[in-house]
Order: sequence, then C-alpha cells, then structure tokens
Amino acid sequence: MPDVDDLLRRWREAGVIDDATAERIRAYEAGHVGPGGAARPGVYEALIYVGLAVVGVGAFVLMALVWPDLAAWARIAVTGIPGAAALGLGWFLQQMDEPGMQRGGSLAWVLGAALITGCVGVLTYESGWDDADGLVMPAAVAVGVTVALWVILPSHPQLVALGAALGFLSIAVGVRTGHEGPAAVAGVLTILAAAWVALTEPGILFPRVTARLLGGFALAAGSFLVGVDPGLPLVFEGVPFLAGIALIVLSIARASFAYIVFGVGLLFVGFVSLTMQRVPDPVVGALVLMVAGVLLLGAVVVLARWRPWRG
Repeated sequence: MPDVDDLLRRWREAGVIDDATAERIRAYEAGHVGPGGAARPGVYEALIYVGLAVVGVGAFVLMALVWPDLAAWARIAVTGIPGAAALGLGWFLQQMDEPGMQRGGSLAWVLGAALITGCVGVLTYESGWDDADGLVMPAAVAVGVTVALWVILPSHPQLVALGAALGFLSIAVGVRTGHEGPAAVAGVLTILAAAWVALTEPGILFPRVTARLLGGFALAAGSFLVGVDPGLPLVFEGVPFLAGIALIVLSIARASFAYIVFGVGLLFVGFVSLTMQRVPDPVVGALVLMVAGVLLLGAVVVLARWRPWRG
C-alpha cells in the first residue's frame, strides 16, 4: 500500500485536496502512529529479529542433539523456559515507545506461543497420552494462547499465529477422527475458515487485509481437499465449486481482491482436477478444458457488454 506522502501527492495532483489540507493530514498521521505503526524499521529492530531467529534455531538444534539423553523434566524445561522468556520479552518490548521495538515484541510473542505449544506437546507425550490426544491438547493450547495474545495486541503477526494455531487444530482433530483421507482435516479447516471469514467481514477479526488473505486461503485449501478425497461420496466433489463461487460473490460484495484470487484459483484447480479424474482419455480431457475455457471467456464478454445486473 502506498505511504501517506505518495497518497497525498496523488490527491493533490488530481485536485482532490489542496496543499493546506494535505499538510493537516500529514500532521495528523504523524501524530497517530499506533503500536508497531508506520515508522521505518531500524537497526535495533533488525537485531531483535536476528536474535529471535537465533533463539528459535538454537532451541531446535539443542533438542535435536541432546533430546534422547534428557530426562522428562528437562525436555519440558528446554521448551517451556524459552517460551516463557519469549513471552516476557515480548511484553517488555511492547512497553517501549519505539514502534520497531513493539513490532519486535509482537514477533517475540509468536515465538513464545510456538515454544509453549511445543512444551505442552512434550508434556502430553511424557505423560503417556496416545498420539491422537497428544496432538489435540497442544493444538487447543496453541489456539488459546494465540487468541489471548491477539486480544492484547491485534497485529498482523498475532493474527498469522492464530491462523496457524487453528490450522494445527484442524490437523489434530482430523487425526483424532482416524479417517485415512484428507477430508477429516480439510472438513474441520473449511468450517473454521468459514467462521473466520464470517468474523472478518463485520470487523471482529482484524487487521482485515491479513484476515481476508488467511481466511480465503484456508477456505480454498480446505474445500479443495474435501473435494478430492476418494473416500467420500461423489456429491462432495462439488464442495470446491460452491466455495469458489462463494468467495467470488463475497469478493464482489465486499470489494475484496483477496477473496476473488482464491475463488478463481479454486474454481480453476477444482475444474482441472475433476476433469482429469472423470475423463479417462487425457486427450479428451484436454479438449474439454479448452472448450470450457472458451465458453467461460465468451460468457464473460457477453456479460460485460450486456450487464444484466444493471436492470
């Protein structure tokens, strides 16, 4: 997205605002930079990112090297202590006035949430839980932690972390069902994605741009996997097309380019996949795809000229 100076310049050149109005807008925006706002990144912020990456990689390498030799309590501590420290560091950085430090604190919380989730996973494993339940518990904790962090600081990294936690929960619940195909995971993911989109459009989930991208991607991915599961009845092959149409309609209604990208992509991939599966001759399948593409292009041209929605 263009910055404030670029927008003001364009608006002045178009005659939308005068110079005095442009200066008032610039002064207002300069005095209203929110948490982790529009300030340019600096060297301290970059070093925080490097430090967080080093801590994360170091914890992973340590676990990979000495994991078999660690006692149960040590395995829990090697993930739980760095996780708690990352959460504390994130809180400390959030108290600073520097936007770059606040952004660093936001990412520290993402790392902390991941490590705490890993700690709970280790705890369930060491407690003798079976594999299915041992996934559901850390996934539920991940969702709870990321929801809490997003409520405290509704920023882009926290929203991405929440989306990742819900994806993890979809996998855990899908594994818990015992279904061999992708439909169990994909079905949960599709339901959660639909709820995510429903919360995004009224403004409950935000920042809205990131929320729309995550919701559109998850809805497209989940519905496509439902449609290609060979263990489901034939009617489920229509799920990707219903979801694709819904995303396109929603994109038009809400003027959101994010939804239309995933909607069109889902219709394209779903149609190609269905044609290749249901048409035994690949040559005939290729011809079907070409004819369908020509018909679609023709329909677009006719609708663009006729515009029946104008009445």
